[in-house]
Order: sequence, then C-alpha cells, then structure tokens
Amino acid sequence: MNYVIEKNQKPPFFLRGYRVLKPARYWLDKSLTTLTDNWLAKASRPSEKLMNRFAVPMTTGFRQQYHLLLANLETEVFLIHGNEVQSGKPFTLMYFGDKGNLRLLIYTFFGEGETTEEALGRCLFSKIEKVADQYLEKSDLIVIERNRNAHWVPKTGDWVRTPYRVRLVMDFEADVDVDAIDSKLKANMFYNYQKVRRMRFYPYYSNDPEDFDYFYTRMFVPLLQNRYGHVASYGSKVFYADIVKRKGGGILFTCLPDGKKVAGNLMYPQGDVLYALINGLLGGEKSLMNQGALASTYIFAVEYAVKQHFRRIDVGETLSMQNDGVFKHKKQWGFFPIESPWHVNEWLFWMPKVSEPALDWLSANPFLIEFAKWGGSHMKMIYEPTLDEA
Repeated sequence: MNYVIEKNQKPPFFLRGYRVLKPARYWLDKSLTTLTDNWLAKASRPSEKLMNRFAVPMTTGFRQQYHLLLANLETEVFLIHGNEVQSGKPFTLMYFGDKGNLRLLIYTFFGEGETTEEALGRCLFSKIEKVADQYLEKSDLIVIERNRNAHWVPKTGDWVRTPYRVRLVMDFEADVDVDAIDSKLKANMFYNYQKVRRMRFYPYYSNDPEDFDYFYTRMFVPLLQNRYGHVASYGSKVFYADIVKRKGGGILFTCLPDGKKVAGNLMYPQGDVLYALINGLLGGEKSLMNQGALASTYIFAVEYAVKQHFRRIDVGETLSMQNDGVFKHKKQWGFFPIESPWHVNEWLFWMPKVSEPALDWLSANPFLIEFAKWGGSHMKMIYEPTLDEA
C-alpha cells in the first residue's frame, strides 16, 4: 500500500478538510505560539527555579501537542540524489519535513555539488515509519524532522535522534563583578581577548531605529551571506526591528577609536536574562574579523550583562553538533549548551543499512551527546567512547 499522497492525487476526506482550514490553523498556531513564547521566556529564567521545574515542561508539552495537530499532522517527502560531501560517493537521502529546510539540508549533506530532488508528495505524521519502510533499500540515510511527541525509533539499522539546534548561555552569580568575568574570558580565549584590547575597540549602545537598520543591512546580512552563501536564512527584519522599537531592545555596537561602528549585537532583555539574538560585522569583512571585531561582540555583551545585573546571557542558537564551528567558538568563550524550550520538533537520522557515505557523514558530524539518543552498533561506536571520555 502506498502511504504517500501525490500532488495530483485526491487526499482522504478528513485531509481535504484539514487543508482547507490551513489559514485558520496557521492563525491559531501562531497565536498560541506567541502566547507560549511569553510564558516560556518568564518560566525559563534562572531565578524562577520552581517555574523551571514544572511550568517549562508543561508548556513545552502543550506546544508540541497543539503544533502536532495544527501544523505537523502531515509532512512532505523528498528523495535527494547526489555525491555526499564527506566522501564524494553517490548518496541518496530521504527527507520527511518542511520544504523550507530542504536547501540547508542539501547543503549540509551535498555541499555545492549537483543534486537531483524528487518531491514524492505528502504523508500523514502517523505513517512516516511505513513510508520509510518502503524506501529502505533505496536510501543511504533517512532524515525525519518530526514533532517531539513522536516516540518510535527504528527497529533496524542505526539511528540517532537529536534537537537540531541548542542555545548557548552563560550564568552569573548575583555578586559577580566585571573584572572577574573579564579574567575568565581572557583565560578562555587569550589570543582573541588580547586582539580586542590591542585594537582599543569600545562598546556603544543604541536603540535608535536608524542604527538598527544600519546594523541589519550593513552588518548582519553581509556576515550571514559570507558565512552561509545561498542557504543563509535571515529571519524577519520586522520582528527584529520591533524588538528595538517596542520591546526595550537595542544594538550594542563595537566601535573603532575614531567612532566608526564595525560590529554589533542585537540585545533583548527579558527579566533577568539578556538575549544577544544576532550579531553582525560591517560588510562581513574578514579583515575586521581577523582584527577581533566579531570577538569583541562576545566580550562587550557579557560585560554589559554583568553591569546591568542580569543573571544569564543567551547568545543564541547553534547546530547541535560537536564539530560545528559556531558551537565550538562560543563554547571556548565559556558558554554552555542548553536545550531550547521553544522548539517543538526534533531530528531523527536513520541509516537503515550499512552505507559507507552515510556512515562517513555521521562519524564526521557527531551530535552533542548530552542531548542525543542513539541505537545500533555503529552509533554505539561513535557515541559511547565519547560518553566515557566525558
């Protein structure tokens, strides 16, 4: 039986109704997400220990449930063929998930190489396992973006499930001072710290909308373009601008001694947590990065958080991968990973049969062991020695 509903195929009656109601579902999902975003922002503060223990799990569970019903009840299905980026060998990837993530997924596994993509259609969330079973022999690796309410794991082969992204944070004691924090940053990243001080950069805070526009268009976008190329995702400029205009946020700039702004961070205070949401570098220039301009955004953000008596600074998300460059860089500064309460989906990577290119990729890109679960003899070889070392 074919569980994939092709584009020109008439879906079952209840699915027709589900699709007709898409605008209403989208509105309700967005409204509930805005509401629970605010709950989680309050409940996940370090000072709210009781809320952390009870309110956060209850709210995340509620988010997962309504998102499953309103947005995740069916999913798109793709087959992608090309040469795997790690080994250069022919590779077939099966993907269940949001089409919006497809370009990044292709870049992750195939790099800039040529690929052929087949959009197979859609399938019900509850039928993902059955559809995957029909393509076991054709697929080197099956990647499933799924609601975290899903509990099944593959009965054959090797698999690893993980949050795709984690947040990096640093906590402060109530009586900590800037000198103590500076000493910690210097010890963690001596070379970068010295570069920043040698260049005599200094911080400048602004909540002027024109300064935000300068930061977004001249710093944030160019940095992402240089880092991720055509798969860069910029988020909503309107959303970020609203943080500055109406929600008490601002830009913490890095300036040269002559006053020129060369880097910056969008800061968003929420109770005793300061979120450094996005950063940028003027023109995305590598020469400024080499001078320490981007490194200075971490130093100045941490110093600002301490001076303003925040108990935590959150410097945003990274991929949940041990070898991800952004994760490693932030961790070296002293930030540590936490699972994001805002994400309702997770990722399952399933190698149904031994595939050399799939195994090469999974071995070269291990996920963070504190958040991952795994099964199969090959995954045990990848993760359990690392777990023993930790």
